[in-house]
This record gives sequence, C-alpha cells and structure tokens, in this order.
Amino acid sequence: MEVSALAGVTYISNMENYPVHEKLFIFFMFCSLWHMLASLKALQNIALTRKDFKVFEQEIFYKKTLLIISIISTIFMCAFFAEHRLLCRELAFSRFAFCEYIIATANMMYHCTLISNFPNEHLLIARGLHKTKHENAWKLY
Repeated sequence: MEVSALAGVTYISNMENYPVHEKLFIFFMFCSLWHMLASLKALQNIALTRKDFKVFEQEIFYKKTLLIISIISTIFMCAFFAEHRLLCRELAFSRFAFCEYIIATANMMYHCTLISNFPNEHLLIARGLHKTKHENAWKLY
C-alpha cells in the first residue's frame, strides 16, 4: 500500500488533481510511518528471542533513528503546511517541501537497512544475462 500510494503521488501531480494528490500523500505518510513502526517492533521481538541478538543492534538503532527523524519531520511538515495554507507565511511551502525531502530520504534509507539482513547476497543489475549450455548457472555476456 505504501509503494502504491507513493507511485500515485509521483504520477498524479498536485497541479493536475490536487484533491487526489493530497489524499494519496496523506495515505503514503500514514502507511510509511505505520510500516516503519511495525517492522521495527517485529525486528525487536525477533531479536529478543535469539541468543545472538547483538547481530540486530545496529539495524535496530538505524531503524529507530530513521523512524524518529520521519516522525519529527512529519510534525514539522504539518506545521509548515498549516502556515502555508492558513497563514500564507513566506517560505512556509519551501519548508514543507524540505521536510518532504527529509521524509523521502529517511524512508529510502529505512528500506535500505534490509541489506544488512543479507550480508552474503549480491544484487546484480545487468543486460545480456543468459543461461549457459553446460552449466546450470547464469553467465553475463
């Protein structure tokens, strides 16, 4: 739901259809914060049941930090939006947009913490990936 809402916000601009854009953005924010909180709690619960819980400490620290940054930025973003819409204060929308960028960056970084769960895996993005004739493996040409 989070990714779908983000895609909607990306492809439906506020100039094109403001009411839909606004609702999608609010839905994205709700889903994003809820996902961050739920996955952090799940990771903490998993860590508590494991003897090697120290493995999770760094990931939990990063996830907590990024969640706190997102919550604080969301509070400021709402305040700047109110300043912009209700009080027409100078630079209020710019501050709102800055908070949006902080939230987007924190969201991406939060999702990137997943990489620490797969230390022995590699992501390969390439063209020309074909199965070889003699091996049951993939080879890059």
